[in-house]
Parts: sequence; C-alpha cells; structure tokens
Amino acid sequence: MGATKTSHYSKETMQMAKIANALAHPARITIVKTLVDKTCVRNKDLQTIVGLSEGSISQHMKKLIAANIVKFKYITH
Repeated sequence: MGATKTSHYSKETMQMAKIANALAHPARITIVKTLVDKTCVRNKDLQTIVGLSEGSISQHMKKLIAANIVKFKYITH
C-alpha cells in the first residue's frame, strides 16, 4: 500500500482524523472519561484505573496530548 495523500484535506479534517485516531483505543477513552470526572489525576491513579503500566499510560497520554485532547501539567508536592 502506498502512503496516504493528505494534501487535499483541510486542516480541520486532518485535526478531526488525529482526534479520532487518538480516541481509537479503549485505554485512551478510559483516561479521557476519568479526566472528565477528575480534572487532576496522578499517573499512579491512572495505572490503577486503566490497569496498565506506567510506561503504557505515558504512551497513551502522549497520543492524547498530541491530539490536543488533554493538557498535561507536572505537579510536585
């Protein structure tokens, strides 16, 4: 298969595709649903809720951040 030609799609269509791609995994949907309920969640809490390792959560968060679905702020106490 060849590479997908994206030059004839609008920026809005490309952004919608990026969002759809980011939400195309049940773990990421669970993360987003959790963040809707709780605006501030620790990585450790997400590990427990989603049932994945720290590294997996980080990778899923990177996809959600890249698609501008979530914002990330590192907080130390």
